[in-house]
Amino acid sequence: MKAIIIGCGPMGQAAAIEMLRDHDLKELNIIDIDASKLEAAKNKLKDERLKTTQMNVENTVELMKIVSKYDCAIVALPHKLVVKVDDACIDAGVNTVDLAYEQEQLELNEKAEDKGVMLIPGCGVAPGLSNILARYGSYKMSKIDAIKIRVGGIPLNPKPPLDYGLFFSLESVIGEYTRPARVIIDGKMIHVPALSGLETIEVPELGTLECFYTDGLSTLPHTMGNVREMWEKTIRWPGHAEKMMTLRELGFFDKTEIKIGDIEVRPVDLTLKMLKEKLKEEEDVIVLIVEVIGYMDDVYVEAKYKLIDYYDRGLKVTSMGRTSGYTCALIAKMIMKGKVRGKGVIPPENLLTKEGIEELLKELWNRGIKVDEEVIYKRTSW
Repeated sequence: MKAIIIGCGPMGQAAAIEMLRDHDLKELNIIDIDASKLEAAKNKLKDERLKTTQMNVENTVELMKIVSKYDCAIVALPHKLVVKVDDACIDAGVNTVDLAYEQEQLELNEKAEDKGVMLIPGCGVAPGLSNILARYGSYKMSKIDAIKIRVGGIPLNPKPPLDYGLFFSLESVIGEYTRPARVIIDGKMIHVPALSGLETIEVPELGTLECFYTDGLSTLPHTMGNVREMWEKTIRWPGHAEKMMTLRELGFFDKTEIKIGDIEVRPVDLTLKMLKEKLKEEEDVIVLIVEVIGYMDDVYVEAKYKLIDYYDRGLKVTSMGRTSGYTCALIAKMIMKGKVRGKGVIPPENLLTKEGIEELLKELWNRGIKVDEEVIYKRTSW
């Protein structure tokens, strides 16, 4: 088995840790434009099977030449790059697992089918594991009524003013806070403002948290959308949503250039620069709660899945990296070992059988990433 990881950020490095655990892996290549990140990864991972390639992934001709030498590609890049890179991987005839989801990925289905390869979009913790757990819950019932997802990566020790840290691409975070969220209410797909639908939740391990609508359902409305209710909410420490909404309403996330003296600048670029300078990489915790509600004939069924995962101080891997990077790498290995077959663009919730999901959850459990299941049955008639 030979694999390639495109992107050497925290998610890519976490995926590399998981890939290198497998003795069947003969070679792993990591691509990134930043030589310092690649050097840091080599020093951290210290494995003779690891090689690195410094290049700009937007050079798709060169990227295709490199990727074509491998059995599977993992894409761990900012959202703005993923569709172009996925397209190149498909042209290279290589199965691809991408952490990010973009609607345009679905348009690559026909090409992937023609090439006889798979593209698995949005295959991290959320989207990704959240979708897979929604599918797993659906096996407990004959009719699904609702799918509710609450998820977020937050600092273990929050610090003001934002109670947030650098866990993954800030560009993607701001995208979540500005892009209208797709939700299904009363059986109809509608768009609601990001950061709306604010509610507080109690998580015994952490205390009071808040959550709000974001556009994180990815492919679920296409694959499991015949329901009365479906939504995803992002979890944060209390007060974060109000602060982000203030910045958004004041225009700090705007992408239209404004002129300041003789300089033209996009407000969002200035905001990103300042946030990257002020926020730090923190020890984090991931909270994922997936509820699937429905009926098995006349019996009401509620399947609830809960994951709380913490920063790994031994390996110095964030919980965001563990839950996202390990998940996508485990699925990449299942593809390379022939445990998963198919072609075209395949959403994660449609990729694995019930037994395949259980194998994935077992492997995550072996790495300390524990998903707890609670299933409630209530007879509605006698």
